[in-house]
Amino acid sequence: MNKTLGLQWAIVMAGAMLLALAAACGAEKEIVEVVKEVVVEREVIKEVPVEKIVTEVVVKEVPVEVVVIKEVPVEKIVTEVVTKEVIRTVEVPVEKIVVVKEVVRTNVPVETIITKIVEKQVITVATPVPVGERQFYMTTLDANPRYGGTLKIAAHGPPAHFDAYASITIANIGAQNLMYDQLVRRDARRTPLLPVIPDLAHRWEISSDGMTYTFFLREGAKFHDGSDFGAEDVKATYDRIIFPPEDVGSYRQGVLETVKSIDVVDENTVAFTLSEFRSDSYLMQAFASGWNIINKKEVLEENNGDLKKVDNTPGTGPFKYLERTTESWTTERNPDYWNPHAPYVDRVEQIWLRVFTPESQAALLGGLVHFNMFTTSETLKEIKKRDDMSYLLWSKGVPGIDFAFNTQRKPFDDVRVRRAAHLAVDLEGYVDISSVYAPSWFNGDWFAANSVYARPLAEIMKELPWDYARRADAVTQAKALMADAGYADGYPGKLVFPVQETTRNQQWAALIQANLKEIGLDLDIQIHSASELFEVVAGGAYDIGNSGACPAPLLDPSAYFRPCFGTKADGTHADNNFARWINKDFNDILTKFQLEPDLTVRIGQAREMETILNTERPYLSGIQVGIIWGWNNSLRGMPVDGFASDYDEYQWDFVWLDN
Repeated sequence: MNKTLGLQWAIVMAGAMLLALAAACGAEKEIVEVVKEVVVEREVIKEVPVEKIVTEVVVKEVPVEVVVIKEVPVEKIVTEVVTKEVIRTVEVPVEKIVVVKEVVRTNVPVETIITKIVEKQVITVATPVPVGERQFYMTTLDANPRYGGTLKIAAHGPPAHFDAYASITIANIGAQNLMYDQLVRRDARRTPLLPVIPDLAHRWEISSDGMTYTFFLREGAKFHDGSDFGAEDVKATYDRIIFPPEDVGSYRQGVLETVKSIDVVDENTVAFTLSEFRSDSYLMQAFASGWNIINKKEVLEENNGDLKKVDNTPGTGPFKYLERTTESWTTERNPDYWNPHAPYVDRVEQIWLRVFTPESQAALLGGLVHFNMFTTSETLKEIKKRDDMSYLLWSKGVPGIDFAFNTQRKPFDDVRVRRAAHLAVDLEGYVDISSVYAPSWFNGDWFAANSVYARPLAEIMKELPWDYARRADAVTQAKALMADAGYADGYPGKLVFPVQETTRNQQWAALIQANLKEIGLDLDIQIHSASELFEVVAGGAYDIGNSGACPAPLLDPSAYFRPCFGTKADGTHADNNFARWINKDFNDILTKFQLEPDLTVRIGQAREMETILNTERPYLSGIQVGIIWGWNNSLRGMPVDGFASDYDEYQWDFVWLDN
């Protein structure tokens, strides 16, 4: 190692030690362009089903006040933005934008979020259905971006295998997404609503009955091996996702379960036909999931859909495979990319630095990487003190169900034992541990926080142990349930408890282990990498499984209840249902819920499903966990607001380096 590099890493390790010590202590219709050097007030009103998203971005000392107003049962977002910077919209698929000169306030509860925005606040709303023949291309939002440079990322990895369709860990999609494109994608650069925008499909049509979705593909796109991309590749990819070969995992299968057939209309057109109606909002968001990367038909056929051992399959994406080692994965700019504007950087080097470790935090603060996807609360304090760094704090909004009880093995096949275990866990301590790594809070619900389906926390708390004053009573109740289940003296033998290797998850596991020992359940903690963990859990060889938060393409319960709590068409548990829990009453109500258009009726059905989940307790549930992105300000074009899923934002074709 040369002396300079050695000195850099010595500095990093010293920073790591200091951080560890600190932690111990505490649709395009037109192009609209408005440039004015005056104060502008805008209201952007869009009537779509949305969830309230609370985020905070701090970059520069330019204060902006955003007021989010939510009406129930009809959901609207009314946003007021006041800034003295230049407001500029760009060429995107757009929906109707209403601009008014006065702010209309309704008498409803509001939440005010004070944010600081980098240089510009761009206000744009995109429609799910692009119109017109002019094609959209992803670009940075900055006026004069530079090309070149190597983007260095503190990335969680390496992945244990390379099949993104059979994974739910960022170790896979974070490293691989930039080598591929999707049919359509989400865009977090303009608005937290994550509008669906074109990718390999430049436009799409939905039949009048809502049962057929037809996508029109870009001509001239090529795979990295020089072969042509076409409709057959889209069909092969989605056949792999929705109709996977036997014994080949597919964690997004349940989200698209209503797709009955995929048909190649011609070489540049593909049609999806449904067996049951779903809203276009739901399905377009499902199609836009960052996990739905398009692979070459021949590659999928050669490997029978199983890509776990294939790390270099040719994609069509902005970056090409260059090198993968035990320390990093490097990709380089695709010179033949179909998008003439992107990418902006020459290379992306993803350096394996485990999440939340002092080394990963020191690498960011020390300037050896531009971006860290998992910044800790302690590092955030340091970022706030500096002018050369920025951060994005947000929450996925999907309920945290990080630990699943295997309902098909003793003793957790008995609902009394599951309820006892839930009562015994110190949820306050659980939140305290999580808060060291990112802001966390108690939610206690099965629904996304602040959604129209969620109940008030005070109401939920009547049913759950929470404060220390009630903890002893909760443990007493748990022991009584264990005795009633026939385990008054505890369950004999060790219970297998596979856990993800991150420090946060290991600390959670230690707390759960100690709490359950109080009621006679002895857990054997087994540490795995993320990809290995999901293989173990998917195989069912566990008693309590560290399952991870339930993935969802959008925050409507329809998106995650079926894959995470429900069954597949053949009656077996869905692939993301790590509790392996099957309840006919729940699935019958869920089917009605998915088809029901009336919000009031849906809320009633949601209460029924909630009651079943609270009674059956297939998972240990309770908290929401924030996520902190941290980056050096030389990395430009980053999202300015939070969004529902970070798994959709790792193509890196919209960022550039200002150095």
